[in-house]
Amino acid sequence: MALKAAQDSLTARIKAMDDAGISEQPDTDPQVRVMRRGRISYNAQSTVDSKHRLISDVDEVQAASDLKQRYRNARRTQVQLKSDTLEVLADAGYSNGSLFRQCKATWYQALRSGAARDE
Repeated sequence: MALKAAQDSLTARIKAMDDAGISEQPDTDPQVRVMRRGRISYNAQSTVDSKHRLISDVDEVQAASDLKQRYRNARRTQVQLKSDTLEVLADAGYSNGSLFRQCKATWYQALRSGAARDE
């Protein structure tokens, strides 16, 4: 009886992982994911208000890459700060030419670090 219950539990867990597109899931922490280089970890994003030198937003994302996080992070920060415009500086990990143009065309001035290639 106990084996059948364990089998049913694992079958349900595998189905849930398949539905979510997850190939690995540690038992101890359901929020971690397989990131780059096969490491299981978190991808935490944070933004800082440079004027006041305070963290304005923190977000844990399921994506293994930071590539598409710039717009999302900036938008979340804009809401937190209740601001109409933002100046955003991001490193090359957030850099993508089309995303840079999207951000620039919408509502904030995207600044580039020296390593970023946004053109």
